[in-house]
Amino acid sequence: EQARLRVDRLLVPPETAGGAALALGAFLAGRPWGATAQVSVVPRTSPYLEPYALELDHTLVRNVLERLETAGLPALPRWDLSPADENRLAMAGIPTLTLSPLGGGAHEAGEGVDMDSLIQLGQALRRIVAEPPPLVAQRM
Repeated sequence: EQARLRVDRLLVPPETAGGAALALGAFLAGRPWGATAQVSVVPRTSPYLEPYALELDHTLVRNVLERLETAGLPALPRWDLSPADENRLAMAGIPTLTLSPLGGGAHEAGEGVDMDSLIQLGQALRRIVAEPPPLVAQRM
């Protein structure tokens, strides 16, 4: 007769927690079972992680991709769902770029990492740390 569900949803720009709650409420209101639903964002003592994205023409993205290409370590830019520590940096207005190896099945059974890609990532990170892009070097 009653149910309480907790939904944990990853947001992507330009979504907000409030907008996602409204969308879920609208979805539930349109269901044929005739039940009523209340949807709300649960208050927290720490802020929710807001979504972020850097455009391909952002200075940090361009600089890192150019340096990697020059080093023979081409990168494949993509956007992904990731509520993690880097979201806090982005929320503070710090341009944030995540570099990761190729693989598959993130956070599920059969998750794996391509070892050649992991080795290339290590080389790329060493190069970036040794010669930080101008935008990063200004903040150090």
